[in-house]
Amino acid sequence: MDLVVYKLGGSLLSWNDLADHLNAVLELRGNGRSLIIVGGGAVTDIVRHWSDVYLLPQETAHWIAVQSLAINRALVRHLLIDSREVASRQSAESEWKIRPGPLLLDVELYLREAEKNDHNPLPHHWNATSDSIAAWVASRWMADELVLLKSTDAPTTIDVEEAAHLGLIDPLFPELAAGLPQVHWCNLRSQPPIISAWFQNSQRLSNSTLAPPERSAEF
Repeated sequence: MDLVVYKLGGSLLSWNDLADHLNAVLELRGNGRSLIIVGGGAVTDIVRHWSDVYLLPQETAHWIAVQSLAINRALVRHLLIDSREVASRQSAESEWKIRPGPLLLDVELYLREAEKNDHNPLPHHWNATSDSIAAWVASRWMADELVLLKSTDAPTTIDVEEAAHLGLIDPLFPELAAGLPQVHWCNLRSQPPIISAWFQNSQRLSNSTLAPPERSAEF
């Protein structure tokens, strides 16, 4: 059974159709070994503001931002009644053996443990948002697929570096996602939501009209 990592964009968390569309997307992949990393959105924007106001060191701002993801994860845990929380690959595999289904990653606990012995830990600055966290996790878990759940259509007429320049993904994402087998994109607000191939080995897979950026890259 394939392992699919989903990054849920924080801009989707204030949308009242989130639960229905998220469940619909999970069903597209059989709702088996699914790992969800919830983004920051408005909650983490507050941390970004604090970082500017108080001139927080990047390391400090990074971990406060990561900690803020727990608030959003709690909301998604409430919306996805079949979901469970995990903090390691081992605990995830144990949960999937008991019952397949979506798992929500406790990002802070996972990163603090996983980075201890990693030769290439995740950089701790604002260029490494939850997009890059999802790519880093997907590579460490050897996921078969990374799916970015966003509020806009896939930018398939441009390469991944240009997408980062436009703020559709964070600046570090192209580097961290380059080695992943497949990176797919889903405009979760579409009806019905469809998972579309975006790039493989940093190459464009199709041509379509580029949608305007959802916003500058969010955590």
